[in-house]
Amino acid sequence: MVAAALVTVAALAVTAIAILRDDGGAPREAPRPTSASLSPELMTQVLDQARPTGVEVRDEQTAVTVRWSRSSRSNDQHLVQVLAVDAGMQPRTEPVAGQRDEVRVEGLDPNIGYCFRIGAVIFWDSPAVVAWSDSRCVRGATIVMGES
Repeated sequence: MVAAALVTVAALAVTAIAILRDDGGAPREAPRPTSASLSPELMTQVLDQARPTGVEVRDEQTAVTVRWSRSSRSNDQHLVQVLAVDAGMQPRTEPVAGQRDEVRVEGLDPNIGYCFRIGAVIFWDSPAVVAWSDSRCVRGATIVMGES
């Protein structure tokens, strides 16, 4: 069943980058697959397979370094989400540059507790479909950020 899910996802990826020719012969890009193109069961499998694991946070007072293990879907774009728990702020989500498995988050208040999680973007729908890791917190903060 997992192999079938991977084959389906691979087929969707190939479709997304395929070049088609219209009646005029001019090339155009094929429509990208969306989350709507997968059954709920397959979507659950894809999210579970893509979810970053082993998230570790090293507290450096005004900054933290967040590390994680990438899934077998090594080409997924990753995001880092930061929540200043004690400040009652909305989560801040930022892209992680390149194919990295570590990010440094700077400009933190050393007197506030923070929680972090890493997400792998599966589909760039509106809104994007993201497989989120479990939250990791520092400075006594405790919170579970939203589900995938």
